[in-house]
Amino acid sequence: MKVLITSDAHDRWDFLEQAVNQGNVANCEVMLFAGDLISPTGITIMENFNGKVHFVLGNNEGELVKLTRMSDASKNIALHYEYGQSVFDEKIDELSFYMNHYPTFVHNAAQTGKYDVCVYGHDHMYHTEILPNGTLVLNPGALKGDKEGQVTCMIFDTKDKSVQKIELTSI
Repeated sequence: MKVLITSDAHDRWDFLEQAVNQGNVANCEVMLFAGDLISPTGITIMENFNGKVHFVLGNNEGELVKLTRMSDASKNIALHYEYGQSVFDEKIDELSFYMNHYPTFVHNAAQTGKYDVCVYGHDHMYHTEILPNGTLVLNPGALKGDKEGQVTCMIFDTKDKSVQKIELTSI
């Protein structure tokens, strides 16, 4: 199964739309969004993804009530928010996933060896790493762009645990 992994849109709807389209073209069945969607417009764009969307909150979300209401009303979007933090902790295609916006939380979770794949955002830096315990740690970069202006997301294949970096461009 293919999983589209994105983060840090910061209201860049053109890039979020491109990422969703890339995921649909690649036949991704799940989309993970690791925080900083910012406003509810992003929910409307993620509704166009052909599969299930899981997202966590970041540190720059606005209009939380509307984000929550829109995700609650959605058929395919799930906001993971409970106990004062925003965490996705579920299995996808028999692999255990952990997702949080913050690198520190994700690296701590990855060190436990409990998860196959741990996903974060926040620092806007594309990153892939396999820990000695076998846990894969992923940061898709930012749909807003990094310090060098690179706009990235990734597609993860659960069958062979491969990662494909997707670079998006402004049109």
